Amino acid sequence: MEIVSFVEHLEQQLQSIENQVIEMLDASTIEKRYQDPFSEVVFIANDYYWGKTNEKQKHVQLKLLRSYLSWFEHFQLLFHDSPKDIQKQITDTHTAVKKWIEKTNGWNVPPTIEEAKRIFREQLQTYYSLLQVFKRSDKAEIILVPDTNALIMCPDIASYAAAIGQADYTVVILPTVLSELDNLKIVHRNDDFRDYSPRLKPWASRGKPTLCNPTALMFKAALRSRSLERRQQGQ
Repeated sequence: MEIVSFVEHLEQQLQSIENQVIEMLDASTIEKRYQDPFSEVVFIANDYYWGKTNEKQKHVQLKLLRSYLSWFEHFQLLFHDSPKDIQKQITDTHTAVKKWIEKTNGWNVPPTIEEAKRIFREQLQTYYSLLQVFKRSDKAEIILVPDTNALIMCPDIASYAAAIGQADYTVVILPTVLSELDNLKIVHRNDDFRDYSPRLKPWASRGKPTLCNPTALMFKAALRSRSLERRQQGQ
């Protein structure tokens, strides 16, 4: 079984998001604000602003924003214990990327679309550079990020070891997944969907929240202690 690293997967997704944003910008327009030289009222604002967005473009924006936010949620997991200066780089880049996708008017709007694409690509390099740090690392670590369907089908996260062929690994459950599972307990007609909670609870009690995303749970120490117990029992 070939396992694509978490970092490689994030990089591939980021490239896809970059291409989609560039396509969105190509379909956009930037207008120049008219200022009446004879007016006694002075507006302090950027001379340029985004042109009107039609319904099709709004749909593309919404879909793209969801994809990016999902990607960023996973990206944050790599930097849950990073220094403050790196956290600031990530926060600044995240804010900038959202502005491009949402086409927020302000001082960030350049005179041309070509300039917008150039600036966007430059800002995105922060993410690519940070991902390279992990690609150059000699120490590999298995990080599993199960989605809602995976946890419903197999809530015993210790059993994932058989699928990946390793006893030591980290499992991260994202807040969106936890929210979806909680919702299924209430709205789903099948009572089996309410049974996942007791099976996950022992892990949740030993999991710890990540620093960058306090509602995401990481199960590292719990898994390793359990695998150690199994090896000791086998001796």
